[in-house]
Amino acid sequence: MPIRWVLIRAPKGKFKTQALLSTDLTVAPVQSVKWFVLRWQVEVTFQQVRAHLGVETQRQ
Repeated sequence: MPIRWVLIRAPKGKFKTQALLSTDLTVAPVQSVKWFVLRWQVEVTFQQVRAHLGVETQRQ
């Protein structure tokens, strides 16, 4: 199956290099990066909610 991959690198090496993969070849690379950024923000929020409020644990 063909895939499109987008390689993301920080100019000054502050962040790890990331590879974004997609089977939808019609999606522009810029759109893939936008989706990644949006998803990252959601994941960080979930992590903070778990850490501080105990969501998804026996305490809830």
